[in-house]
Amino acid sequence: MKTINIIGILLFTSLLTGCVVVTDSSFSVDPNQEMEEANKATALAFYRPGITIEERDAMIHPGYIQHNPAAHKFAIEQGITAKQAFPLWMQRIAGGEGPANEGPRPPAGKQAYMAVAEGDKVFLMNQRFAQDPNEPPGTFYEYFSWGMFGFKDGLIYEHWDGNTIQPE
Repeated sequence: MKTINIIGILLFTSLLTGCVVVTDSSFSVDPNQEMEEANKATALAFYRPGITIEERDAMIHPGYIQHNPAAHKFAIEQGITAKQAFPLWMQRIAGGEGPANEGPRPPAGKQAYMAVAEGDKVFLMNQRFAQDPNEPPGTFYEYFSWGMFGFKDGLIYEHWDGNTIQPE
């Protein structure tokens, strides 16, 4: 009769069930991983449905640095910091300033389609839909945009995205 290895059975069972078996009391959680998960949770919360501008503003570090060229230019033109400009910029976006959109509206898409955290940075991929310029109105295509946050002290410290400055 063969001897059964209890550790082997526990490891095999954990693989089958998805459970983790810890047999070493010196096991510890990686603090960097905890920070990454907390930053990722904050970045995802930043785009949760129904969030207010005030709630978003509370997630922004006082020394916030904006790398979106249009938002950065807006702050400079107003003579204020990126942190001070943030709620004003959000109001401007929410107000839909710019040419009026006529015809069918595209689906909303998903602001936080995917999130990846590494160190103090969180990368977000956003799902979008746009009118196909070569098809009749109401024919939309899916595309993706991105945004990235840098964190400091648990708050959003920097922001990058692929946006550009549009003509007036």
